[in-house]
Amino acid sequence: MNIFYRWLILFTLLLPQVVFSQVPPDSLGRSGNMGLGIVLTGGSTLIPTAIGGGIVGKYWLGNQDAFVGGLIFDLMESSENNEKQGVATSDSSSKSSVGITFIGRWEKHFAISKTVSPYLTPGLAYSFSKVTTTSITQNIKTIEDGLSIAATCGIGIEYFFTPLLSIAIQSGIYGRYSSIQTSSNKINDPAKSSLNRKTSWTLGISSAAIALTIYF
Repeated sequence: MNIFYRWLILFTLLLPQVVFSQVPPDSLGRSGNMGLGIVLTGGSTLIPTAIGGGIVGKYWLGNQDAFVGGLIFDLMESSENNEKQGVATSDSSSKSSVGITFIGRWEKHFAISKTVSPYLTPGLAYSFSKVTTTSITQNIKTIEDGLSIAATCGIGIEYFFTPLLSIAIQSGIYGRYSSIQTSSNKINDPAKSSLNRKTSWTLGISSAAIALTIYF
C-alpha cells in the first residue's frame, strides 16, 4: 500500500481525537519559536522523481500555525560499464544529476497533546535540475536541463521529544508543471548536435518525508 494512503488512513483514524481532543493552543507555548530542520529523506515530496535531503527553517506564527521554507538537494552519479570480451557494449554509459528545490509551505497543526501534533500543509516548490548522460560506446553526451513548479498538499505528524526537539513525517499529493530541454552532442564532433524541449503536467502522490528539527 502506498505510504500516502497509509498516512491518510492513520489521519482518518485520528480525526475524531484531532477534532474533539485538541489541547488548548495557549498551553503549547510554540508561538514565536524558530527552528532549523534537517530533511533526512523525502526530496521526492518536492522533486517527485528523486529522493534527496535538505535544510529547512521553521517559524511558528502562532501556537497552531507555522511557516516552513528551505532547500532540498539531489545529487547522484552512476555508471554502467557492460563489456563483452573486453569491449564496451552499446549500452555502456555514465550518468550524473544535480537538483535543487526551493520550498515554502504553511502548516496547520491540530495538537492532541504537547508531544503529538498532526497537521495539514499546503505549499509551493520551484526546482531546477541538470542530468548528464554519456554514452561510452556511441561517444554521445546528452544533457537535460529541467525546471519545475509544483503545488503540494500534505498531511503529517510532528512528535516533540522535548519542546526544543522534534521529528516529523509527512506525505501528500502534488501537481507539477515541468519544462525539460534536451541537447545531444557527438563528443568528437560538436557540429552533430540536436536540441529539443518538452513540457508536461503531472499529478501524483509523493513519498514520505522525514525531518528532524531543533528549536531555539
